[in-house]
Amino acid sequence: MALDRLAVIAKLITERPLCADCVSRGAAIASDELPAYLNRMRSWFTVHNVVDRCRNCFHFTTVFSLSLTPR
Repeated sequence: MALDRLAVIAKLITERPLCADCVSRGAAIASDELPAYLNRMRSWFTVHNVVDRCRNCFHFTTVFSLSLTPR
């Protein structure tokens, strides 16, 4: 797992809630790798996942966002 990919994912979902497809595309990772990255991030931060509209593709689906408060 590349730490630079973790940083990109954190930046993406801190700026705005995004769906899995948009996070994967923006971080240049395979969509099946995203859960492992999010689980790793959960050891440091609160990662929220709610059903809402993705702020990039505008699909109504599960979106991910990051709380800036460390765990």
